[in-house]
Amino acid sequence: MRSTPCLLVLVLLLVAAVPAADGTSRLLINSVPSGADVTIDGAGAGATPLDLPRPPGTYALAFTLDGYDPYATTVVLAADESRSVEAPLAIASGTGTLRVSSVPEGASIYLDGLLLGRTPYASGRMATGVHELELELEGFDRYAEQVAVLNGRLTRVEAPLARTPTSGTLAVLSSPPGAQVRIDRVLQGETPYEGRGFVPGTHLVELRRDGYQVYQVQAVVEANRRTEVSTTLEPVPPVGRLSLSSEPSGARVYLDGAERGLTPLSLEATPGLHEVRVEADGYLAETVTAEVRAGAETPLALTLLPAATPELTAAPTGTAGNGAVRVASEPPGAVLAVDGDLRGVSPRTVRDLVPGPHRLTLTAPGFTALEETVEVRAGETLFVNRTLVRLPRATSNATLPATTPAAGEPPLVPAVAVLAAAAVLAGRVRS
Repeated sequence: MRSTPCLLVLVLLLVAAVPAADGTSRLLINSVPSGADVTIDGAGAGATPLDLPRPPGTYALAFTLDGYDPYATTVVLAADESRSVEAPLAIASGTGTLRVSSVPEGASIYLDGLLLGRTPYASGRMATGVHELELELEGFDRYAEQVAVLNGRLTRVEAPLARTPTSGTLAVLSSPPGAQVRIDRVLQGETPYEGRGFVPGTHLVELRRDGYQVYQVQAVVEANRRTEVSTTLEPVPPVGRLSLSSEPSGARVYLDGAERGLTPLSLEATPGLHEVRVEADGYLAETVTAEVRAGAETPLALTLLPAATPELTAAPTGTAGNGAVRVASEPPGAVLAVDGDLRGVSPRTVRDLVPGPHRLTLTAPGFTALEETVEVRAGETLFVNRTLVRLPRATSNATLPATTPAAGEPPLVPAVAVLAAAAVLAGRVRS
């Protein structure tokens, strides 16, 4: 039992005799530029950057790098210390060469602000040192880098140029939303819409939605900017119809200059005046101006005159420079007067009218008389179609006494006979 304390004392003495390596003390060694070879107290330690555990003490550090002047320093490392050492290496005086390339090629090269040429480029002998290098190429971002030209060495720079963003953003809004968006006639989606990657410049924007008029606008897109198109769509106006017939049938029908089919034909048309032209082989073409009203049907019946032949020449239709008006009514058979002169019953075409305003009057028993001023143009036929308003019927509870014609007196002529006579007379007046 007495030998145990003696053995413990011997072990403690042996541990105290061995120098302890303090693992908490460290040397953090670097250089600018990195990659320099380092020696510590003359022994090689590696290339920067280095992280080395060292016991406390004083150390001599030396740095060497090809093309740079040697650098040396002394550091004192305390216990439990992490000591950082950075060596600013100076480029050795002398000359070197520089070679610059880029992808794509053709970039302008500026060294310290002076234009050297275009990539690819190889310099002659030039002074060593750190230089500011810049590359510029249209359509690409500017490239900048610091380069070190070392004594007796070739410095290579390979620059990948990044293309400058050249697209813009186009946003399209509408009220109401949900309209189809076409840009440059390509369907893109529905409003609200926002798209990226549009080439700067002018683009055709078109919006379509059922029940609304088509909207078109030219939008100007700028690079790296957002362009917004916003509009309120206009409802489509209610349409009317043109019901066309001709004698002979099968004639070609042109509405506002566009061929639409053969008679008999029913067409939708926007409210307002429209030019109707009817043509058939072997007949004179007939052109009239027809008025279409919203939600109503306008009947138009045209009789074409045979074209002139060697055996038969068509009678002249009127004085050159004059116009005509064709009047239809509902009910038909209304008495027509033009500028106060009776011209027959509807439907009726009145020719040889001097261009300018003319007063039309339509009258029919049981209906309110209609009076309207129309504008007649030279060489054109204006088509007018009107619906007369029925008069309210008078009612009475009184009983009228029957009358008997006196002896020798003719019986009363019924009202129907009077109207028939008026129609006969109207047919005899000039047309």
